[in-house]
Amino acid sequence: MVNWWNGLNLLQQVFTCFAIPATLVLIIQIILFIIGLSGGDGDTDVSHGEIDGDGLDLGDSADGDTAGISEAADVDDSAIIYDSAEVKLLTLRSIVAFFAVGGWTGVVLGGMNLSLPAVVILSIMAGWAALYFVTWSIRIALRLQHIGNIQVSNAIGKVGEVYITVPAENKGRGKVNVVVQERFFEFEATTSAERDLKTGESVFVTGITEDNALIVIPNDEINAR
Repeated sequence: MVNWWNGLNLLQQVFTCFAIPATLVLIIQIILFIIGLSGGDGDTDVSHGEIDGDGLDLGDSADGDTAGISEAADVDDSAIIYDSAEVKLLTLRSIVAFFAVGGWTGVVLGGMNLSLPAVVILSIMAGWAALYFVTWSIRIALRLQHIGNIQVSNAIGKVGEVYITVPAENKGRGKVNVVVQERFFEFEATTSAERDLKTGESVFVTGITEDNALIVIPNDEINAR
C-alpha cells in the first residue's frame, strides 16, 4: 500500500484523497441498503390502527405526533411517498458518487501524459455524469414505487433511520429510511421533538402529514417506556 502511494504523483495523490473516503461512504451506503432490505421483519411491527395516545403514553410533548396518528386514517392509502420529479440533483448519494467516480478518474488520468487542466476537467465531467446517473436512478426507483402502489400509512408504527437530519419542533424536513411492505424506502420526515434528529439516529413513525411526509420521534422515547 505504501509503495503504491509513493508511486503516485502529487496530482494522483490529491485525487486519491477525495476518491478513497467517498468510495468508503459509498460502500457503507450500499451495505446499509442491503441490510435494510433483509431486515424488514425486524422493524417494530405495530399496526397503525392499534396506536393511540394512551398506548404510547408519550405525554404532552408529543401531542403533535400522536395527533398525526389519528389524522393518518384520513389519508388515501394509495398515496405515494413523493413525486419522482421532485428529486433534487444534489443529495448525499449523488455527491458521494461525484467524488468517488471523479476522484478515481483523476487518479487514472493523472498517470497519463495529459495536462493538468485536461485531467481536472475530464474528472469533473466524469463526476457529474455519476451524479446525474444516481439522480436518474433514484427517479426511476420512485416511479417503480408508484407502480407498486406503496401505502405510506403502512410506515406508521415502524422503526426507521434518519438519512438527512430532521429539524426540531417541526421547523423543517429531513429524510428517513424505513422498510415498508418488505421494501426499503426513503421518506421526507418531520418531528415535534425539542432537538434535531441526526443522521443515523433511530426513529419511530407515529403518523403522516397531509402531504405524506412521516411524523417521527426519537426511538429512545419509545424504548424508555
